[in-house]
Amino acid sequence: MKQTIWFAVAALCLSLMSIATSFAQDQYTEGGVTRVTLVQILPGHFNAFMEDLKANIKPIWDAEKKAGLIENYNIFLNSTKANFAALDGLAQKVWIFV
Repeated sequence: MKQTIWFAVAALCLSLMSIATSFAQDQYTEGGVTRVTLVQILPGHFNAFMEDLKANIKPIWDAEKKAGLIENYNIFLNSTKANFAALDGLAQKVWIFV
């Protein structure tokens, strides 16, 4: 009798633990992967870089897109010249007198 009670309590604890862990799982849906590469171009070489990109890289990307290896590709220009990451934690770096 005592052994049956222990078995029932153990089974109940295991079932409650499995229910608790099943609710703790994050549900998500898989999506595409984006690769971002930052390229710094020397001053005065932007037009040459873009011509090289159009002549050599774009045909490869078009072939990969046609073959179904990639879904799409984009080229973005970073027009900001300032580094705003230097402003992170500014309140701790400077003394402000009021």
